[in-house]
Amino acid sequence: MERMMADQPLGHDKPGADDMGSLQVQAHWDAAAEVWWAESDDLPGLATEAPSFPELMTHIKSLAPTIIRENLGRRPDGLSVRVAGNASEETFKING
Repeated sequence: MERMMADQPLGHDKPGADDMGSLQVQAHWDAAAEVWWAESDDLPGLATEAPSFPELMTHIKSLAPTIIRENLGRRPDGLSVRVAGNASEETFKING
């Protein structure tokens, strides 16, 4: 099993922005489609996927400030986005 995490600091210039704390994003590996995809209750409207975790992070980093401004009505400055992903793969041999 592989566990990947990254924090994305977004700066700070709005009083009270720290009240939201770190926004959480869950990254999932879809083995059938061979893509990472992301979801988040904290970032409503986040819908992105990529063939690698680093590429998914690039998408999330690009989308998060706009989602925070437009969907949450907040300035993204000072907020952190925590992205956690799990991927597992098993191989087994059938004897018989």
